[in-house]
Parts: sequence; C-alpha cells; structure tokens
Amino acid sequence: MRYTGLDIALDTNNKLWLIEANSAPGFYYLVRDCGEELVIEWYRKTLLLIFSQ
Repeated sequence: MRYTGLDIALDTNNKLWLIEANSAPGFYYLVRDCGEELVIEWYRKTLLLIFSQ
C-alpha cells in the first residue's frame, strides 16, 4: 500500500488507540491542495508519536 489512512482515537487517559487502517484513504484533496510531502511528513510525525509512547 502506498498510503494508508489511520483512524486514531485519544481516550480520557491520553492513550492513543488505533481504530482501523484504511487501504484507500481519501487524500486526493489534501495532496492536491497541500502537496504529497506534507501528507508524508504528517504521517511520519503521527507514527513516531504513537510508537514512542
């Protein structure tokens, strides 16, 4: 998968939970308006945050 959409929830104890990974997320408008590099950097930072806890 080139891109995967992640649905993440934050509970009342500030713990992050991965709800699901979507194999066909709707990034078209985000990439069109902001560029592919922004999406890649956003996901990199999100994954680092999740897995560093």
